[in-house]
Amino acid sequence: MSCRYTRVVARDNTVRLAARWLQIPPGPHGHSYAGCRVELRELLDGRLVVLYQDTLLAAQPAPAPTFVLTPRSDPGRDRQRAQQHQRGQARQLQAAVGALARTLRPTPAPAVGTAAPNGERAEGAQRRDRPGSGSHPWRTTFSPRQRRLNAAKQG
Repeated sequence: MSCRYTRVVARDNTVRLAARWLQIPPGPHGHSYAGCRVELRELLDGRLVVLYQDTLLAAQPAPAPTFVLTPRSDPGRDRQRAQQHQRGQARQLQAAVGALARTLRPTPAPAVGTAAPNGERAEGAQRRDRPGSGSHPWRTTFSPRQRRLNAAKQG
């Protein structure tokens, strides 16, 4: 009887189980098991055994004579639960900030360069394109040839 866990071997050829870790010796011809999925068994007496394709790779003795076997959780699932919890908190925070921003938003003042009621621009106002608009200088090409072609297409 044992508790079985599936783990991926780290780049330094180690496998972890909670606070315990186990160094896996190199395989045949110096083969590294880094990145391989292995089965880690924690026996009732506390020994750790690492198996790869039903081959014993390494074993570690029990940590203390008074060892008590307790099933451990899957670290991947724990990480997923923590991330889901953080996402939920982030959504709640975004909703609270949005609600606060809506209550604190002042009435907008007329912007410089807005059209007068008769449709003309106010005196001294200049039109300023946003960087995302197509006519902004950042969106134009540096190539003189391409500028001539674009000008020919427009007019």
